[in-house]
Amino acid sequence: MTPQEALRYHVTGAIERGEAVAIVERPVSQRQQFMDALAMAYRDLFATNSEYAYSAARISPEALALKMTNGLQTGAANKDGEGIKRACKACGIKYTYTAIRAFLIH
Repeated sequence: MTPQEALRYHVTGAIERGEAVAIVERPVSQRQQFMDALAMAYRDLFATNSEYAYSAARISPEALALKMTNGLQTGAANKDGEGIKRACKACGIKYTYTAIRAFLIH
C-alpha cells in the first residue's frame, strides 16, 4: 500500500486528539506483495542487466510487473526469468507455477 492509499483511511477523531494525521494500516494482498517485489526486481534488472534493455526502453517496471503477474495468474506468462525468481525469493515462495498461482490468489 502506498502512503497516499494509507492516507485515504484517515481517522476522523485524530485531529480532535491533536494528531496531524492518523493512518490505519490495511494489509497488503499477496498479489500486491508479489507485484511490488517483481517491480523492484525489474527496476534493478532494467538498470543493471543488458538482457532487459529491450523491455526497459518500452515499458515501465510497474507495468511489466502487472502484465507478468496477470499472465502468471492466468497461465499465459512464462515464469522463466530473473525477475520472477527474485520476486519468488522476496515473497518466500517456491519458484513453481503451482506455488506462484497459489500465492497470487490469496
